[in-house]
Amino acid sequence: MADQPDSSGGGTKDAHQRLDEMSQLVSLHGQQLEEILRLLRAQTVPVGPVVTEEVRVQTEVVPPTPIDDMSSTPIDTSIRATAEARQAREFMRHHPEKFHGGTDLEAAEKFMRSHEKIHDVLATPTHMQPSISSALLFGEADIWWRTTVASKGKPKDWAEFKERFERKYIPPTIRNLKRTEFQNIRQRSDESVMQYMDRYRD
Repeated sequence: MADQPDSSGGGTKDAHQRLDEMSQLVSLHGQQLEEILRLLRAQTVPVGPVVTEEVRVQTEVVPPTPIDDMSSTPIDTSIRATAEARQAREFMRHHPEKFHGGTDLEAAEKFMRSHEKIHDVLATPTHMQPSISSALLFGEADIWWRTTVASKGKPKDWAEFKERFERKYIPPTIRNLKRTEFQNIRQRSDESVMQYMDRYRD
């Protein structure tokens, strides 16, 4: 509603006074903005385009880094973690053996055969194989693995993982005994061929 002059003329006077106050505020804000802009300009130093040898080197196209050679920058680590997670999910779809430790040589051998077979079928990169397979060590085997990694570091590939695992759970002396036992299996006169085959498989 517009201010209507009253009989005393005071209403128009109030409107003019408010307009003057608003005008002063706008002027003050304008001055403050100009001061802010002046300060910003003083902080930034304009630099013209300078082309040096270093700039040219930095603008050259760098070929992508292979996954095996990635550094540990946050982006590279994130990419590697995503690739390992995808590979691990695919690995788990094949229902690999779990291992709980102990002295069961057959369980240890079954674990290794199962994992080697699946890694081979999926063509799992060798640097990913130890971390994927070690996730299926439980109980005593998991404690042993964590202790081994803490003292010797993570294995760089499957061969190193296998060597550590077999040294602990399939020692050469037991392997040699099993091999000798296997080589000496003979069919007894009182057993059928099927019984002999069953004993041979065990």
